[in-house]
Amino acid sequence: MAALPPTPVEKDQPLIQVRQLKKHFPIRQGLIFEKQIGSVKAVDGITFDIRKGGNPGSGGRERLRKTTAGRTILGLYPITAGSVMIAGISLENADKEQLKRLRRKAQMISRTPMPHSIRAGR
Repeated sequence: MAALPPTPVEKDQPLIQVRQLKKHFPIRQGLIFEKQIGSVKAVDGITFDIRKGGNPGSGGRERLRKTTAGRTILGLYPITAGSVMIAGISLENADKEQLKRLRRKAQMISRTPMPHSIRAGR
């Protein structure tokens, strides 16, 4: 199969558009029938744009679920609700080849403000 041409992004168009993104993980009970008794709302309704040449970042405490949001945006976790568009391609409608190409060009970078030895008090 021939490679698809890259999707052009208009000058004013964001590279990534996230709208009311939710990622909930089910809480199950039971060994055989595994009834869902609740869910963990890891990401619950975030909205933002990332533009070309911008410096996107999500700061904050550990428990803000930044990694879960990033993995969901990259399509590594299925979306519970909301929408993600990367370079004009809807994540929900992308085929495997499109997702593969998008993942080659996008990544999450974890930054620690201080070296590990200082944070640990060593």
